[in-house]
Parts: sequence; structure tokens; C-alpha cells
Amino acid sequence: MKLPITFLLATAVIGAYSPLYAQSPATLVVDKSTIRFVSKQMNVPVEGKFRKYTANISFNALKPEATKAEFAVDLGSIDMGSPEAEGEVKRKVWFNTDVFPQARFTAASVKALGGERFEVSGPLVIKGITHNIVATASVKTDAGG
Repeated sequence: MKLPITFLLATAVIGAYSPLYAQSPATLVVDKSTIRFVSKQMNVPVEGKFRKYTANISFNALKPEATKAEFAVDLGSIDMGSPEAEGEVKRKVWFNTDVFPQARFTAASVKALGGERFEVSGPLVIKGITHNIVATASVKTDAGG
């Protein structure tokens, strides 16, 4: 069975600590941020997210091309809204979390798409295999900035 890798970072929604267009780099607020995905199973969209991850990000919306971002995702923290589905994707045929507990993504380039959306591309390493992917990231600020 072939694993559809590109869903992992299909949509990353990141809450930033500093204002979107601040001059200084934004800092990720992990408890207000999510990494969500959409995959297809039998051509039906399946949505979910990961509960645990770490991120090291230097981002300034005025200079997105200078972004430096690295994510390490705990694959065992997958949340698909179904314990049965979550148990299945942790098995050897899918994520094989016993052998490969983490996926890693490093942003190689970031381009502004307009508004609060950005196109992020770079290598995703999952199950020891590197795949170059393109994902959309939304950077949102709350009322307090």
C-alpha cells in the first residue's frame, strides 16, 4: 500500500505571537496553533490534525522569502476523530509509528499568496523517505496581536 504523503502538511494554520506585518519575526504559539491535513480514502476527504509537534520558526510577512521553519510532528498524536482510524494509521502499513515516530518538515521556500496565506515548499521526511511537498500556510493573529 502506498502512503499518500502530501496530505501531512496540506494545510498548516499557525497562530503568531507578534502582529502579522510586524518588523520582527513572529513567534509560534503552539497551544493556539494547529497542523491539520486532508487526505482521501476511497476518494472521500478525511480531515484530521496532529496534537503534538515542535516548531522552530523565524517569520516576517514582509519578507516571507527569508523564512526559516522546521517542524517535527509526533505521528502518534494523530487526531482523526475516530480511535479506530487513528489506531490503523499508526500501524506498519501506514505511519509505522513504532519504528518512525516522527515526521520532519523544513521550509525551503515561502511565497506570499495574498491576505494571510503563504505557499510553503520543502522536504518532508516520513518513514525515513524524503518527499518534496508544497503546502498552504495561513498566519492569523488574534485580537491582542
